[in-house]
Amino acid sequence: MDAYIIGKLIGEFRIRKGYSQEELCYGICSVSSMSRIESGKQIPSKKTAEALLSRLGVSVPSSDVVMSKIEIERWNLEQKITQYIISGNCDIDDMVKAYEDLGEMDNLECQKILFFKTICEKNCENDKQLVLSHFVEALRYSIPKFRLGEELSFTLLTETERLILNNIAVTEFELGNLDEAIRIEEFLRRYYEDNTNSSVSSTNLPVILFNLSNWYETKGDYEKSIEVAESGRKKCLHFGQLDHFPLFIMNRGWAYGKLGDMEKCKQDIDYAVRTMVEMEKRELAEEQFRCAKNEFPSIGFEQP
Repeated sequence: MDAYIIGKLIGEFRIRKGYSQEELCYGICSVSSMSRIESGKQIPSKKTAEALLSRLGVSVPSSDVVMSKIEIERWNLEQKITQYIISGNCDIDDMVKAYEDLGEMDNLECQKILFFKTICEKNCENDKQLVLSHFVEALRYSIPKFRLGEELSFTLLTETERLILNNIAVTEFELGNLDEAIRIEEFLRRYYEDNTNSSVSSTNLPVILFNLSNWYETKGDYEKSIEVAESGRKKCLHFGQLDHFPLFIMNRGWAYGKLGDMEKCKQDIDYAVRTMVEMEKRELAEEQFRCAKNEFPSIGFEQP
């Protein structure tokens, strides 16, 4: 995509969605730079263009963004590091060094690398309080006013910012800060429901809802756990994302059991286990069956 066209595209999406330049560019670039980008007088870096479009809920293929040689090399390294982390391999030091050795990094590049490093720290079960501080540090590269425990009032977030915020919530939960974890995750729930396009929500919202359903159950708020699980079940069907579908039904049944409604508990858990088997997730089905049988020994659940 022509470097000048993408600035015009950003401006058109911003105006269409009703955001000011200040709201969109906060923590990414100055308002004057934002104005020059939209008018075609300044070519945005790949990271800047992606971040602005991401906050608008717009995904543009990397091939459509003009990139320098260094940006291409860094993009390739980011893809490789991402695949390593997804596969559970945290041996990313050499790739991170190669990324950093390419030259000075802007705030968004620093944020991405620190995020990668901190995910690996978390996966290696390092000091959770240190991990939390590193996630916060990463988020502050683009949201400098962020403080733990303070009101979350962000209008627009990039994909990376949303991922970091979710990891902050999960780490807070692991540290035993249940109310704070729920507060952050509820903010993300509202954000995904209100601000992003369906393709982004379909990938991320079920995960957010699954966390919340579990955390409300941990808190003992079983009615809220049921409400969130039901919302998650409907979202899975709406988006055609079925990986979490039986887990939401399992959570709902579990919460019914905790509330003493054993009929609904059995109905949901039996259905969830059968669905897992049909989805060729027998090991998960057997694990969930054992947990339910141990928790509710008076109920004769169907053997998977």
